[in-house]
Formats: sequence, C-alpha cells, structure tokens
Amino acid sequence: MPIFFAFEQAARTWAGIPTPFNGTCAVWRRAAIAEAGGWSGQSLLEDLDISLRAFAKGWTSINLVTLAAAGELPESPAALVAQRRRWALGTGQSSRALSWRLLRRMRPDCAVVFCLLSLQHATLAILLLTAGLSALIGHELTVFAATLALVVGLKSAGALAAQRALGHAPSIVDLVAMWIMEAMLLPIRAWGLVQGLLGRQSEPFVRTPKKG
Repeated sequence: MPIFFAFEQAARTWAGIPTPFNGTCAVWRRAAIAEAGGWSGQSLLEDLDISLRAFAKGWTSINLVTLAAAGELPESPAALVAQRRRWALGTGQSSRALSWRLLRRMRPDCAVVFCLLSLQHATLAILLLTAGLSALIGHELTVFAATLALVVGLKSAGALAAQRALGHAPSIVDLVAMWIMEAMLLPIRAWGLVQGLLGRQSEPFVRTPKKG
C-alpha cells in the first residue's frame, strides 16, 4: 500500500481526479454523508461506495500530504487473503453501481484515469491471468513475458520510490517478498472482482484482525 498512500492519492488530488475514502484517517462533512444517502451495506467496501455516491452529488475531496497517520497490518496470512478478497469483491460491487453522473462531472481523460485507477488492483489480476493463458494456448510467450516485465518493472520502481519517500531505505528483500505476495493473491483478487462485477450479493462483513 505505500505506493497508493505516497503517490496515487496525492497525484489524484493534484490532477482533479476524485480520491475515494479508503477507511484510513479522513474527516467527512456530515452534509456530504447525508446527501450521498448515508452509509450502506450494498457493497463490502462501504467507504468506496459512499465516496462514489458523494462524488456523483458534486462533492470533492482533498488529500493533505503534510499529515501522516500510523497504520496496522493484517495479523496473519489468512487475514491478509480474506482482506484482499473482500477488497476485490467490494471493488466489483461498487464499480457495477458506478453512477454515470460522476463520470460526466470529469473531463474525459480524467474519467478514464479514474476508472483505471479505481479498478487497477483487481483488474490487473484478470488481465495477467488472461494474457498468460492466451500465451500458453497460442505459444506467444515472448509478448506475455514483455508485458509481465513491464508491469513488474513499473510497480517495483514505484514501490522502491515509495519506501524512500516514506523515509525507509529501499530493500530488495522487501521487494521480492512483495512480489511473492502479489503472485499468491493474483487469482484471489481476480475471482473476487469477477464475482462483484457479476452482481454477487454482499456477504457479512468480517473485520480484518490487525496488529502493528
């Protein structure tokens, strides 16, 4: 998540692209919550859901890069898997109900970037899995290898830069561990997103046990 907090949120704000509330250190206006229709259980990502509804009503958000807040991590691998599956499923549910009024409020280029960023963490899993299967079937491994190398290179550079921006020395060990985790979560994220986009009903919210 350091890339998201260190760069993506700030870049969205500077570019005028809505930055959804993600449950971490935010202050809401009561009027914005009321006008958006209040908190809802229609999505497992209730923070993303209400953000999209508020933005569709014309509200905007501001990311203050000068403020920092401590966070915690899932306490076990099982908790991490459950959390990321919930994020992917909730992303699909919220995106399925995305209001066109929100997209019309943005310039076309900003709307495209907004959609790509909002779904990238889960859709990337589907794209890579699809590309991998296509490469195996069509024996086009060179194209797939080049695509995979580009994705890995860009995200690795962003992760190392985020570590430096957050005051930590870039670590190759951490980078390798990140990619092992990403590979393990790839099919879980992909399946969760597909379920959400296909209209899977919300299930009981299970809080992720954390420590830190």
